[in-house]
Amino acid sequence: GTYGSGPTTPWETTWETAHGTYRPSSGDGHGTIMKSTVAVSSRTTNGTSKPRDAGGFDALLTGKVMDGVHSGYGTDFIPWVGSSINLGNAACRTINYALTGVWHGGYYKSAMLSVRCKKD
Repeated sequence: GTYGSGPTTPWETTWETAHGTYRPSSGDGHGTIMKSTVAVSSRTTNGTSKPRDAGGFDALLTGKVMDGVHSGYGTDFIPWVGSSINLGNAACRTINYALTGVWHGGYYKSAMLSVRCKKD
């Protein structure tokens, strides 16, 4: 697909299942257009998402909690994507305030990551 007005990156089917890969930006950047324009912890997001009520993804950079320790607040949006990798890990994505692409990876199922819900 095309993201914004810049050059495009052809879709690779490995992005759908590969873990530990970084999907590079294309045009305005897949990660950039998913990030909210709202600053979290006074950090500029560099995001261009439309608000949720206008059909945007509007990801807030809320970080994660692992073993009672919060990290990434104001720098990362890390949602589960619903795919199990193995018994102890599940797939997630990471969108960082400073990057325009999206990292495809996995994390411990015991971690507290964001969940993106869709309306019926």
